[in-house]
Amino acid sequence: MASSWQVPGCPDTHRRQVRPDDRAEHYHDHDHDHDHDHDHDHDHDHDHDHDHDQATMSDHVPIADEFLAANRTFAVDFSDAGLQVEPTRHVAVVACMDSRMDMFQLLGLGHGQAHVIRNAGGVITDDVIRSLCLSQRFMKTREVILVHHTDCGLEKVTEDSLRSELQDELGVTPPWVVEAFTDPHASVHQSMQRLHMSPFLAHKDHIRGFVYCVTTGLLDEVTIDPAETVG
Repeated sequence: MASSWQVPGCPDTHRRQVRPDDRAEHYHDHDHDHDHDHDHDHDHDHDHDHDHDQATMSDHVPIADEFLAANRTFAVDFSDAGLQVEPTRHVAVVACMDSRMDMFQLLGLGHGQAHVIRNAGGVITDDVIRSLCLSQRFMKTREVILVHHTDCGLEKVTEDSLRSELQDELGVTPPWVVEAFTDPHASVHQSMQRLHMSPFLAHKDHIRGFVYCVTTGLLDEVTIDPAETVG
């Protein structure tokens, strides 16, 4: 088993509990005070970057037609028509949406063997609980695997800064929580606790969590004390 405190090949990642005060350590919130020239220049640069990002997004060439063409090729020798709806390995995987992780490949899974539920960060939210509840009750899954990863985008944003940015730009804040974190190991630990505490999951005997290292391809397991799984 990998070290309890460090991901192999990922020396910058350390296991520790995330304190609310830690979340702002590595980031700089935008200062909207226009009374100082430096702050004014900073805001001007920020606006310029935002306009540049918007222009870059508007210049995107849609690629859906490429997907459609690829699908036609894929369907020529389609061999999965006989797969059953229930995952044959009776496992549900909750993972981050990060494009560097091919969940079936990195876990050695085949088509039809597992449910894979993905979102930003791979965190346990009410909607993930909804999916897992349905997965267990109607599709007979009995095990839950969590996979977060190093260098996650949620490590590069804070709850307050994003909500403030959206409020300034749109005039409204989102009803959902960003779920930003600074330590993926602590985030996996918290997500495991949420699973154990949910009354909507009937099967909690086999819940394990991991952090995938994007520079080595290895999984590092996060453990939880049994006392932390009791409400």
